[in-house]
Amino acid sequence: MEFGSSSGHYTLQIAREFPQARITGCDLSLRMLEQAQRVGNENGLSWRLLQVAGEATGLPAASFDLVTSYIVLHEIPADITRAQMREAFRLLRPGGDMLFTDVTRYSALDKLGVFWAEYGAVNGGEPWWREAASLDLAAAAREAGFVDVRSEGLGGKPYPWMIYGHKPGKAA
Repeated sequence: MEFGSSSGHYTLQIAREFPQARITGCDLSLRMLEQAQRVGNENGLSWRLLQVAGEATGLPAASFDLVTSYIVLHEIPADITRAQMREAFRLLRPGGDMLFTDVTRYSALDKLGVFWAEYGAVNGGEPWWREAASLDLAAAAREAGFVDVRSEGLGGKPYPWMIYGHKPGKAA
């Protein structure tokens, strides 16, 4: 399950990494979903795309092994990020994993890095950037019920920032 499928380019990478997976993606933008469908069609792939919010998919509980998103969290308020983590937990089967990525946390930047991130956000039309980059993603994941939580830069680098959590229980 992918939250915020957008144009389908991350969806494509998921399909390449997990060629046997049945992928479901969601986004609020019908135009982005149409583009994602084109990307799938051009690559001979079939995935299920839904125009629903990641925080309220309406899909059955315990339906997925992985819930993921790529660079979406800074586009939404922190309370919606928390709601998406709760929804991810609900959607996951016991033993499933959540993997979200987003912008570098302000806590991982020095003052100059925070200044430039703020400058880019304000001048780039990113109204939720500060809120997202300040949110303690590890705490939010634990509050949602996840264990073995990791919040770190991917591959030891500051970008993209990764938040991983595991839903307790045995995988089916």
